[in-house]
Amino acid sequence: MNRPSVVTAEKSGFRSWPAKQRVNICRVQPDVGWASWEWDQVLRQVRDLGFSHVCVGAGAAVAEVAEAAGRANVSVLVDFSPEVRPTGRDPRRMAVRGRSGAAWDVQLSALAASGAQGFRCLDLAAGSAAFWQGVREALPDSTLLAWTPRLPPSAAGAFAPVGFDFACISDEAPRGRAAWFLELAALAGMGEVLVMPRALMSSRFAAAVGAGLFVTLAAERNGDGIVLGQGLAHPIREATALGRMLPSPGFTRMVGSPDDRLLTLLRSDRRIIREADEIVLVAANTDEAPRRLDLSTIADASLVIEDDDPVVQPGDVRVVRCRQAKAPVVRRAPVAQFDGVPSPRIVIEAVQPAAANRTCAVKAIVGRPVEVTADIFAEGHGRIAADLLWRAEDEASWQREPMALIENDRWVARFRPDRVGLFQFAIEAWPDSWASFAHGVEAKHEAGLDVSLELVEGRLAIEEADRDTNGRLEAWRSPALPDLLSHDLSQVIRSHGRRPFAVRTHVTLVRVERVRAEFGSWYELFPRSITQDPNRSGTFRSVIEQLPAIRDMGFDVLYFPPIHPIGRVNRKGRNNSLTAEPGDLGSPYAIGGEEGGHDAIHPDLGTIDEFDDLVAAARHNGLEIALDFAAQCAPDHPWVRQRVEWFQKRPDGSIRYAENPPKKYQDIVNPEFYGEAAFPAVWQAIRDVFLFWIEHGVRIFRVDNPHTKPIPFWKWLIESLQGPYPETIFLAEAFTRPKVMYSLAEVGFSQSYTYFTWRNTKDELTAFMQELVAKEMAYRPNFFVNTPDINPYYLQQNGRQGFLVRAFLATTLAGSWGMYSGFEICESAPLPGREEYLDSEKYEIRPRDFTQDGNIVAEITRLNRLRRLYPALQAYNGLAFFETSHPDVLAYGKRDPSGAGMVLMAVNLRPGASAAVRLRLPLWPLMPGDVQTVTAHDLWTGARTTWSGMSEAMDFEPGRAPFRIWQVSA
Repeated sequence: MNRPSVVTAEKSGFRSWPAKQRVNICRVQPDVGWASWEWDQVLRQVRDLGFSHVCVGAGAAVAEVAEAAGRANVSVLVDFSPEVRPTGRDPRRMAVRGRSGAAWDVQLSALAASGAQGFRCLDLAAGSAAFWQGVREALPDSTLLAWTPRLPPSAAGAFAPVGFDFACISDEAPRGRAAWFLELAALAGMGEVLVMPRALMSSRFAAAVGAGLFVTLAAERNGDGIVLGQGLAHPIREATALGRMLPSPGFTRMVGSPDDRLLTLLRSDRRIIREADEIVLVAANTDEAPRRLDLSTIADASLVIEDDDPVVQPGDVRVVRCRQAKAPVVRRAPVAQFDGVPSPRIVIEAVQPAAANRTCAVKAIVGRPVEVTADIFAEGHGRIAADLLWRAEDEASWQREPMALIENDRWVARFRPDRVGLFQFAIEAWPDSWASFAHGVEAKHEAGLDVSLELVEGRLAIEEADRDTNGRLEAWRSPALPDLLSHDLSQVIRSHGRRPFAVRTHVTLVRVERVRAEFGSWYELFPRSITQDPNRSGTFRSVIEQLPAIRDMGFDVLYFPPIHPIGRVNRKGRNNSLTAEPGDLGSPYAIGGEEGGHDAIHPDLGTIDEFDDLVAAARHNGLEIALDFAAQCAPDHPWVRQRVEWFQKRPDGSIRYAENPPKKYQDIVNPEFYGEAAFPAVWQAIRDVFLFWIEHGVRIFRVDNPHTKPIPFWKWLIESLQGPYPETIFLAEAFTRPKVMYSLAEVGFSQSYTYFTWRNTKDELTAFMQELVAKEMAYRPNFFVNTPDINPYYLQQNGRQGFLVRAFLATTLAGSWGMYSGFEICESAPLPGREEYLDSEKYEIRPRDFTQDGNIVAEITRLNRLRRLYPALQAYNGLAFFETSHPDVLAYGKRDPSGAGMVLMAVNLRPGASAAVRLRLPLWPLMPGDVQTVTAHDLWTGARTTWSGMSEAMDFEPGRAPFRIWQVSA
């Protein structure tokens, strides 16, 4: 491996490290006696804390540790301590202390062969520099850390030629700060310097000073697991994350004197500051007063601190970025003359809710209040007033709702839309001269001052205002002081008085949708599989017979994949094979054939009249039919035959088929959306397809892969359809980059598929839900637990209990959830090594016995019933997570919209393992008032208990329900 460069100390205090990957080492205690799975658990924590290496004692089972480290993607260092006894004439041949009595090179080679990737070299003084050079030569590819905390600074120079990769220093400064910096400079001659955070500078400063961290952490058993560095995780993650942000290579100089109470270093990616691109200041304040960062001592560059308040508080550590000052501004034109047009006196900003694109609408549900907030302020101490204006798009006049001041110039008001469709709101604010006047009179009166003249002013102001109120102020023409200050008078003047300097914001659009856009349970099936004979297709008639069973499970939406004719050109065979055998049905997503295209029905399923009967029967059973729309065609689709100019051709004249490398879809071709002959004809043709099915009673559409089509197209299409049919709902099947998914929601999709399917651990689910809650007014998730395309590994590996876990999470975390037929009988047979189903229903008929042993129909029915009974479960807002003592047990609660309590959930994410867990219950985020004791009604077993204190204990056992759910009330 490359040896670190050695840079001698300069008078400027400049040190450098070479440009290589930053190293953070964790020394684990204890390090013997653990099973393999315990090492896995510990080393995952080492990795998650930001460490690149783990250091273990010589007595550890190195091979076992190395295997676990490889799985966690961390490297292993092993402690090595020599006992010097020369053997023969070569002083580099030493005997090593240990049970084996083997020579040092034999022992180290054996450790390296067992997986040790480096060594912490202890007791440097026990061996000569020549001995350590021998170690270096014998292990050219191993990482060597010189353990120098107890090495006298004067001895560091003797070991500089050895070629250690790293040296180590504690951040304690027993000999004073100046001596500590000199010791750091001396050790830099041995190798890159790692810093052990102890006391003086904290872990953040330690991370910023050196080339990495060396931290010793104790491991403690906690329930069934092992917790590493309990209570230290946050500062360690903060320090390791900080280190990754620092310039590399790290040229470092002191700013000011090392004896200063504000210890300050400047780090840059180049030695000459004025040539540097990355520059940071690292400062630790050991003074008892705040200190301001100062760059005046840097004479060779003009730097700007990228912080509005570069003050370091007592005992604090700050890391701030700097940049080169830009070229001076030279005025080349005279100062413009004032044009006499005043700016608005009232400022209205930070209006919420708001879409990033103002032409798009925010989301709301009919009958549910929409809360509008804004920052509103003006100059001086005068009072201001503000109204929320709102109306339906087809209404001419605005309705007004007075806004209330919350705090710190933040105002709020609410309106409740009572229709589905497009609404508008705006905010109007103005200086409230009457409120300012009345407040001043009241203050003078309370101070005992004469207000007789103010009474005259009030009478004159009332006479002035009465001209605009049609005599409503007649009763106040001769006001006494109580009359002058009355709320009724203030309200009349506010409603009818003049409003000079009034300011109104731009209009914000609000798309108000029916409840099904936010809350619903979806069931997906292929109509052709609703049959008992794999050689005979199911029909719409057979689906009608299945409706009561789907209804009784508690589902609201019955969703079909494409029901159209299937192309024969390049038809796929079973399991997506490229060659179809006689009788193979093909994928429903290869839409179109000689029988018709997107507005036709596959003849095996029935006729359009039979489809109409199905829609009506579904409605009778409390279900809605949702159809899949895929903007793609089979090569023999009528559009391809009749409108070939809509499709992109390759140089050989063939039409380009769909690809998502490495996947190829030879049975699908896509029309262009901006082609010269395709625009706007393709847009209009697709709109007409939706209109056809809307006219046949469909009001819910799941759109396949919308992220592969232009976003402006979807905005136009959805607005075109929701205008005349505002109750229409669109679900985006978009597994793509988050910003694209959010953009699709913003332009009109009512809800969207999400990455819930791949969020399985406690940390993953918590972070994922917190991200979704932050998007509450813009993005509605639909948690599908599986799809015909996705057979998740979690379901493949965890059996029936795993299916219960995922159903529970989906039904209690999201407002909308969905499952693909077969989930209720725990189907999970995969294509080997893939998240796909063996014998996929996309390519063949799959009859099922939904009553077979092991089914979870009863549990799904019960979960859907609870969702309907408890409003807290009908959305994902009002969500809070609670601490548990077990790494695999997730606990969370949802506040009841009425404020009367909450629903509390706990789920074992490893359902095959038992778990004894204690749940912390800080209930004040979700319960009103000062709650000390609550009643917990177990919604699964019916038991009722009283909980007191801050925590409750519970057990999860294999074979029992892997979740708990309570209704908790004060």
